[in-house]
Amino acid sequence: MIFFLSFIFCRNFAVLINTSVGYTNYRHATNITVFDKILKNNGFTENDIIFLTQENFSTEERSPLPYYLPFNIECNYKPMNFTTNTILNILSGNHPKFININDSNLLIYICGHSSSEYMRLHNRSIISPIDIRNAIAKSSKYFSNIFIIFDTCYAEIFFKDNLYSDLKNVYFLATSKEKETSKAYSRDYKLGIPAIDLFPFYFYNKFILNLSLEEFLSSIKPEDLHANLHYRVDDKTVRDFFMQRDNQRRVTKF
Repeated sequence: MIFFLSFIFCRNFAVLINTSVGYTNYRHATNITVFDKILKNNGFTENDIIFLTQENFSTEERSPLPYYLPFNIECNYKPMNFTTNTILNILSGNHPKFININDSNLLIYICGHSSSEYMRLHNRSIISPIDIRNAIAKSSKYFSNIFIIFDTCYAEIFFKDNLYSDLKNVYFLATSKEKETSKAYSRDYKLGIPAIDLFPFYFYNKFILNLSLEEFLSSIKPEDLHANLHYRVDDKTVRDFFMQRDNQRRVTKF
């Protein structure tokens, strides 16, 4: 009997999306940059993260502090134009960075503005919960596990009516209930506007890698957010989605 060692490169991936435009939405660019920092602190690289924001608010003419972000975060992101189709294609698993993903986990974080029925993209178009669900259903066939976070007003609408009940490897978090708004952290007096939202602020400051997602999320209280979290995480851990995995070996028998 002959044994061959085959190396399986099991990487985790992340998609970070800011759907807003305009200087008053500075905080939304900060939100995704905070998650980018958390991931890179835990082994992720540029090749593992898809980062979507249309504007670099830190270089906007009205900003008194060019390249300023809270928490001493390095502001090195590159803005790009993208559409609803861009987002839905990525959420469907179609992107050049998604290579050898069969044993990989995927984190998705989306922030911006939504109504009680849809998410707004750049104040010009909309994305419905069912469109997002159908895209995630496709990528759920490729990835081992998916954790999607919606950080918007009325975020629960993206997961209501048991939209994901048949997608057993998809876990989710809404940072506000269906009739609740998402709140910004207090005004940053250096900028004259809020620089970050409450959820990423507390997520960053309370982040602990070696907990279950249930334990960690329960540490972020309604009084912190002025809203209530809604989630399905089962027995998944923070490490499952926020820590890059080492390459794994598999022995194949012939």
